Amino acid sequence: MKKSQEKQKMEKLEEELKELKKRMEKTLRKSNEIYDTGGDGWHDNPAYDMMNADIDKIGALIDEVKDEIATIKRTTKGHETGRKK
Repeated sequence: MKKSQEKQKMEKLEEELKELKKRMEKTLRKSNEIYDTGGDGWHDNPAYDMMNADIDKIGALIDEVKDEIATIKRTTKGHETGRKK
């Protein structure tokens, strides 16, 4: 991948990561309210179950984006190291 393409992809991934983290924070802020108002705490509380599923899903997406960023960084470092030899 060309350097400018790598940079663009990295910027896009970093922006996506920032948005996912905001989404996670927003979801976690709602957890106490959902826990208290919907059912019996964590038991028989479909809203709480759905929130936990969302947290798991967002967490998985964050991990994927972090992995992609790490891969690009490794690839970029590999190319830079190869050029220095």
